[in-house]
Formats: sequence, structure tokens, C-alpha cells
Amino acid sequence: MQQVMEIGEDILKKKLLFKLGTGDNQFERSVYLTLIRGRKNCLIDTGTAGNFDNIVNFCRENGVTVADLDLIGRGRDAGYPAPHRSVQAVLPHLMLCSS
Repeated sequence: MQQVMEIGEDILKKKLLFKLGTGDNQFERSVYLTLIRGRKNCLIDTGTAGNFDNIVNFCRENGVTVADLDLIGRGRDAGYPAPHRSVQAVLPHLMLCSS
């Protein structure tokens, strides 16, 4: 993961690189995780299910545990499992939204 960019007060963004596919058919993709901290904490654009540990670490490094998240927003559904489902299984109060 790259360095965290502070977009505004309590708005943090970090580029996460990951691979999709298997064997010789792998390709690199990226997603920008955005964490908005405040009275309610929001994580935007989580990428694929394989990013879960990186997301947990990004939040923790910035003073927010996964249990502190109130909302996860994600971009278009690209047809692959996303880590927000893993979080929602543990935190049923979590609100999910998609574009």
C-alpha cells in the first residue's frame, strides 16, 4: 500500500494494489480506500474480498476499528466478492451502499 493522503480534516485516502485472476491470467488492479472519520465512520470503495486484512490495517492505523464503522460505500459491482460482506456478517448494524 502507498502512503496515506489526507484529503481534508478526517478524510484519508490510500491506494491499494491487488491481483485478480489465477496463474498466468493474473492482472494487477488498484482501489483507493477512503476513510471518513467523525461522529459516524465511513469507508468507501473496498475492492475485492482478498483486501479484507489490508482494510482492517488501514482503519486501525488511522484510529478506527472495523467495529467502529457505520457505513461502507462501494463503487459499481464488478461481479467479484467484496470484503464488506465479511464485515457485515460480524456487524449486522453496518449500513452498506453501492453506486
